[in-house]
Amino acid sequence: AIDSLPFPNRGFIHHIDYHSIVGVDEKLATIISSRGCPYLCTFCDVPYKKYRQRSTESVLDEVEECLELGYGEFHFYDDLFNITPKKVIEFCDEVEKRKLKFHWDFRGRINTVTRESLVRAKRAGLRMISFGIETGTDEGLRELRKGSKTGQAHRAFKWCKELKIRTIADYMIGLPFERSADDVRANIDYLLHDLDPDYMQIAILTLYPNTEIFDQAAKKGLIDPGRWRNFCLDPKPGFTVDHWEEFLSLKELVDLQKQSYKRFYFRPSYIMK
Repeated sequence: AIDSLPFPNRGFIHHIDYHSIVGVDEKLATIISSRGCPYLCTFCDVPYKKYRQRSTESVLDEVEECLELGYGEFHFYDDLFNITPKKVIEFCDEVEKRKLKFHWDFRGRINTVTRESLVRAKRAGLRMISFGIETGTDEGLRELRKGSKTGQAHRAFKWCKELKIRTIADYMIGLPFERSADDVRANIDYLLHDLDPDYMQIAILTLYPNTEIFDQAAKKGLIDPGRWRNFCLDPKPGFTVDHWEEFLSLKELVDLQKQSYKRFYFRPSYIMK
């Protein structure tokens, strides 16, 4: 993942502490404790909207098996780990009950975070959270049907800083309401100045079939809605995914993506940190 970051000078990457991004133990295992996500984000292609959760006991039984094999760190790769603060606290209760010691991180939402759940998770070994932030305005979040607000993001990142929990902000550009390069840069400003996460990942919005935003693009005539079906019936090399190019071309978006990575990771304050 590090080598795929669109920096023009790859040599700089080798000086980033990338081991701390991926993990801090010699052996890291990936675990899924639930499937599905009940939220209705317009861009999301997760097909399972019904949330199905394993028991905390079965998840930690698996953790214990991995610990016996020498693993010391776990990445919970659920579509949504912190469905409620209660789930996180119950997980931490069981970790402490079993007297288990390990590092862990998860992918989660900022609107289901409480300070209490973060305090408990930190005490139980939580090292990092990857939050889906997506964009920097409440208007944009409403249009994406994200189900969260910028104030909630600000609060969650503030708590994580106080508790020394590392954060990754997952972000998108090339959104339908970004009509110019200045709009994209303004959204990145929010990421830089309001949230200031430990790490960030910026993706260009991809239009996948069976998503609301794909249908919106097709209705506007921006994409051919039958391309994926035709490809499935007659696969050929060179097939590419679609992006929202109503206002900015893919080349312009890639350039803005590179600029955004530079703005974030090449800041003197960030390099010193």
